[in-house]
Amino acid sequence: MGRFKSYDFNPEVHEEVCRCGNIMNCIKTTTYSEVDGGYYIHRTLKVLMCSRCNFPTVLLYKVAGNGDEEEYFQDTPIEREWECLILYGPNRQVHQAVPTNISEVFNQAEAILASSPRASFILCRAVLEEICNDFGIPAKGTNNNGKPLQQRLTQLFQQEKEIISADLKDVIEGIKELGNEGAHSTHETFNKLVTSQEADDLLALVDFVIYMLYVHKARQQEATEKLNKLKARFSP
Repeated sequence: MGRFKSYDFNPEVHEEVCRCGNIMNCIKTTTYSEVDGGYYIHRTLKVLMCSRCNFPTVLLYKVAGNGDEEEYFQDTPIEREWECLILYGPNRQVHQAVPTNISEVFNQAEAILASSPRASFILCRAVLEEICNDFGIPAKGTNNNGKPLQQRLTQLFQQEKEIISADLKDVIEGIKELGNEGAHSTHETFNKLVTSQEADDLLALVDFVIYMLYVHKARQQEATEKLNKLKARFSP
């Protein structure tokens, strides 16, 4: 997913990258428009195939505008903002160092973001609960009542202060607050306000937290092991 702000963006020829990191081949493109008075919505549907993971991806690009205003300012370049939604595609690649209970909730949040962005917000919060579980932060207090997530996170930050920087702490706190908004908001309009793009942005923040807590250390170890093997073979 993403947003593309441009004067001349063309989704039909834009190169797409699969979540496995490979550039995909476009199989089919369909473009159609809806016009109501001066207002319009242009949509482009793209079907792509990845030659590396052999997984298809279906994207929907859309842009809205006012044709009357654009015609009035026809001598001025119009910057349009295209929104890209993933209707179907592979899950993000989760590193093997990530515990199964965390990757499962993360994948659930990703799978549902197009159909229910609010549910994806809530599941992003649930990932933080699973991280607390993995670091041994109890979900219940001494009186056997459930601990609020904020209390568990505070304990996590104190316990793991060597690996959780102030910046990472801020990101985690932000995910918790947004997840709370999705889970507990009394605003009737929340479900209408939150978009798939915003849910995907929140999921990207969760992905960053997972990377910093689990993947970064694992990749450092992998790099060290490879370096030691090369040194053992080729160093004099």
